[in-house]
Formats: sequence, structure tokens, C-alpha cells
Amino acid sequence: WCNSGLNSPQRQADAALCESYYATTNINVSAGTARLGLCEHDDSDMSCRILQEVTCPLLPPPPPLPPPPTPLQPPPLLPPPPPPLQPPPVCEQIQSLTNLRDFDQPGENVWCNSGLNSPQRQADAALCESYYATTNINVSAGTARLGLCEHDDSDMSCRILQEVTCPLLPPPPPLPPPPTPLQPPPLLPPPPPPLQPPPVCEQIQSLTNLRDFDQPGEKVWCNWGLNSSLRRMDAALCESYYARTGLDQRAKTMTLGLCIHDPVKLECKIRTLVTCAVPAGPPIPPPKSPNRPLLPPSPPLPPLWPPSPPLP
Repeated sequence: WCNSGLNSPQRQADAALCESYYATTNINVSAGTARLGLCEHDDSDMSCRILQEVTCPLLPPPPPLPPPPTPLQPPPLLPPPPPPLQPPPVCEQIQSLTNLRDFDQPGENVWCNSGLNSPQRQADAALCESYYATTNINVSAGTARLGLCEHDDSDMSCRILQEVTCPLLPPPPPLPPPPTPLQPPPLLPPPPPPLQPPPVCEQIQSLTNLRDFDQPGEKVWCNWGLNSSLRRMDAALCESYYARTGLDQRAKTMTLGLCIHDPVKLECKIRTLVTCAVPAGPPIPPPKSPNRPLLPPSPPLPPLWPPSPPLP
């Protein structure tokens, strides 16, 4: 880095040398961009640190090397490569099963015999064998190691007894939009002039809000919940989502967390919070109970006393 590693004492002592370097802090291959940190010198403590980061397009690859000279003797012909391995039939069957990775919680993985609803899987063989768990992902090879949940009647357990290597599944189609409420919300008084949002607020209009897919008692976040395993594997899919973390109806603003992909840790987490104006239109309705229909508004109560006569 700017302030550590090879020749860092020279960069700390020489401002011109310090500011002739930069460091790549992140690469987004799908977007074709890289995050670059510029080394800047601080005379107050004689340090050379990253004080500013910018996003730039990836540099084009270098021109291909010239072909090697023709050898004097032609090399022996190699046998043709073997045909590519076909995925085992079980990989097609797994597409109808449920991945336990979709139910992981922060700091706690769900497995066949432990975690969420494991007592039900231990008691029911059919339920147990309707699940599998991703044990490893090889992004460069485009494969995943999957463990099939199998039931053992001898000790009433639900464990991984077989693992297979399958190609990574394509991302699922986007979920349908939430249903339209039965009753239109009441009209609010005209709002004050809208705040000028930062440029990122305009970009968020093209992203998908994870709050639209919350279930009763369970919220969906960038790194866990519905389809979280796919977001952790795919940077473009991860960064097409955001999560609303706060809503101020009085100020008509909302706090949004952008999902950012980490290709090193294969994580999809909120790294940046922004405050944006609530878009013009009907107010955001509160979440509906799945078992109770919306009731029409109650009629106004009559006055307790008759109106007084006008004064002479």
C-alpha cells in the first residue's frame, strides 16, 4: 500500500515519489471498471496514504505477443482432448430442491441437521431430502460443490452423505411486483418542493428494492434471505439491488443501503448509505398482514354537542 510494503520509507520521506503511485482497491469485471486510490503525502506526520478514490474504466488488454519462431522440427501431434464431462443427472434433479444457503443468518449457516427447522427435517424423511446445501463455489471454473440432504432412520438424523459438483445455476427471473392494495391510500396535502437528490438517488430508480420481497417476520437483505446465494456469486446481480433502511414520512426522505459485491470474500453487503427524497406519487403504504384483509376507513363520529347559535 501507499504507506506500507516495498519502499514505503522512501515514499513517506519524498512527497513527489509518494504521489507518483496509486493502488487498485476493487475491480468490477461485469461493469468494466476499477476503483483506484491515489497516494497523497501528508507533511504533518510524514505519511503516504490513500485520501481519495476514483472509479475508472478498465485499461484495454496489451496487444498480443508476436507468434514464436517456427521450430526447426515440428512438435509431435498431441492426441485430441477428451470430450467435456457431462454433469451427472443428479444436477438436473437438484434444480427442483431448495438450497439451505438461502436461509443463512449473519454468523450462522443452516445445514441439513442443524439450524432453522432442523427438528422437522430430522423427523420427516421426505422433507429432509427436499433440501441441499452449497458447500463450496469455484467462480473461475463456474461450478459449485453441493451436498444432498439424506435421512437416516437409524438415528433420525438428516445429514449430507453425498456431494456432487455441478455447473452454477443461472439467476432466477425477477420476482413479480407486489400486489396493488385493495383500498387507495388517503390523499396527503401537497408536499413542499422536493429536495434535489444526489446523482446516486437517480441511479437507484433503475435498481430493485429488497423490501418488496420481505416475508412476515423475516426481512431480505443483500447477503441473506431469498436468493442471497446467487447475489453473493454474481456482482452484477448483487449491485442491481438496494434495501430501504429508514423512512421519514414527515421530512419525506428515506435512507437507502446500496448492495456492493466483494469478489474476494464472495459477499454482497451494504457498504454505502444515502438519504434520498421520497419519489412523487402515492405515499408508501405500510406492510399488510397476510391473514387480515384491509378494512375501509371508519366514518367520522358525530359531534357530542350541537353547534352554538351565532352571537348577536
